[in-house]
Amino acid sequence: MKIFKAASLISAAAATCSWKQDKKPNRCNDVSYKMTKTNTWVCKDCFNYRIEFQLRELNMNWWWTHDDFMYMTFDEPVTFITAAHPVDNVELHDTNSAGDQIYKISFKDGFVPGDGRIDFNIQFREDNLTSHATAGHVCPNCYDLPKDGTMYAQFIDLRDIVLSSAKKSQMNHNKYINLMNRVNGFFTSHDEIIIDRPAIGGCRLPFWPGNYGTDSYETWKAANNDELERLRTSDSLADTCAMIDLIEEYVLEIAKNAACLDKMPDRKKAKFADKIQEISWSKSPNC
Repeated sequence: MKIFKAASLISAAAATCSWKQDKKPNRCNDVSYKMTKTNTWVCKDCFNYRIEFQLRELNMNWWWTHDDFMYMTFDEPVTFITAAHPVDNVELHDTNSAGDQIYKISFKDGFVPGDGRIDFNIQFREDNLTSHATAGHVCPNCYDLPKDGTMYAQFIDLRDIVLSSAKKSQMNHNKYINLMNRVNGFFTSHDEIIIDRPAIGGCRLPFWPGNYGTDSYETWKAANNDELERLRTSDSLADTCAMIDLIEEYVLEIAKNAACLDKMPDRKKAKFADKIQEISWSKSPNC
């Protein structure tokens, strides 16, 4: 399993959205967990992804329009074959630093999902090795997906980390989700709180000045990914307790590297770190 769906290097030259001009958020929404891989009989090496999500469920109903885009990232080379309505065009958008291919999907002019649901099938052919979509993002048309992914998407991966039923029973999983959503409220309280590139004009109040806008998170993550995966798959209660502590550290490292507090309300600035440190409250009393 890939804990993170894409790397999170910072891209300084991508386009950004202006709330005043575009009325759209300055970030993408992760829809990776809304994509299901199935077989197809179009050709021997072809496969299909069904992508289905409700705009309201993902809090995109207030900004999504037909001229926004979706991106799919594949861990091995693929070739686009065909896609169903409402897809208009699919093109190879970029290749990231890990060699993953990113495809850009556009929608038909004038398409309006009557029930707020986007649902379509898209087919690709594997060029060599077995391929999987490792990331899926829906982005405003004024925002270029950084080719190496987003820091915010990695936080969502941590919130939605895949755990067995037994693992969930060793912690207060509902409380974990609630606490992570509270932290998410801080990360998304303004379009420029969590960023995937240095803020325009710099940041006067980084969450952690020594780490802001650097690759320190990548270094930290590389040293801890294997341990997080071991803890995630272990049956031990002690490892479940340690996993939650490590996830709390992950979130703190993301904030250190990518959170700019310039536009965060004062009442939230003082509570931001506290909310991250409350993630460990979801541990079992037996820890």
